[in-house]
Amino acid sequence: MSTQTATPDAPPAPTQPRRAGRRSAPPPDRRGRGITSRVVVNGILAVVAVYTLMPLTWLLIASTKS
Repeated sequence: MSTQTATPDAPPAPTQPRRAGRRSAPPPDRRGRGITSRVVVNGILAVVAVYTLMPLTWLLIASTKS
């Protein structure tokens, strides 16, 4: 009877353990697009707020002019 050494089917363990906790930052190109999209969304919301409040401002001014 011959003995054979069994090789594991699982892939070898990573050489360095993963750090737990902090997430890694996205690549620079994706981070830049994220900031740009946030600025665009905030700008659109600001414009919508101004145009929503403008008629109310006109009514307030008209009611106090008499």
